[in-house]
Amino acid sequence: MTFFVGLGNPDKCYENTRHNIGFTLVERLAELHSFAWRRLFKDALLYSELQRDELDGEKIYLLKPMSYMNCSGVPIAQFLRKKGKQEVLVIHDDLDLALGRVKIKRGGSDGGHNGLRSIDAAIGRDYWRLRVGIGRPASNFAVTDYVLSRFSSDEKEIIDGVVERIASKMDMLYASDGLQQDNVAKFLDKAA
Repeated sequence: MTFFVGLGNPDKCYENTRHNIGFTLVERLAELHSFAWRRLFKDALLYSELQRDELDGEKIYLLKPMSYMNCSGVPIAQFLRKKGKQEVLVIHDDLDLALGRVKIKRGGSDGGHNGLRSIDAAIGRDYWRLRVGIGRPASNFAVTDYVLSRFSSDEKEIIDGVVERIASKMDMLYASDGLQQDNVAKFLDKAA
């Protein structure tokens, strides 16, 4: 089973902000594959699942933790306890990547990202991370204000293209034996 987690904050005021790129991506994946969102835990998590028959019965899950970014690990750990061992891919914003750049890797540090820090504390560090670059703010702009701000129209055009490329190529990552480095390399070649 493959488990794609998009990180973000649930309130309407956070929609389309830099910090919510994970939500944006899993929402687009849900649209492309006609997933239907439903609540898994009370006030904790929205999720969707799809049985992929063409992939030997592989089941795909999309998740949006509704616990706010800094507490993302709690509902993810709940999900894993409920559904059993999964291959986990967390989609999140990254200040250290230029706007629109995409990287994917397994494991690593939280890099100062509070959502990843929460996940690491709840399930450990051994999971895949799909990092979408949002760039760094100008020196006179506080990081917190920057990540919670919306993209400019020029930036939004770039991000919309990246979201579409990633979402349309995510099936390259699905495999009955989980995420494999060969699949990841092919995905990055097509989506980044």
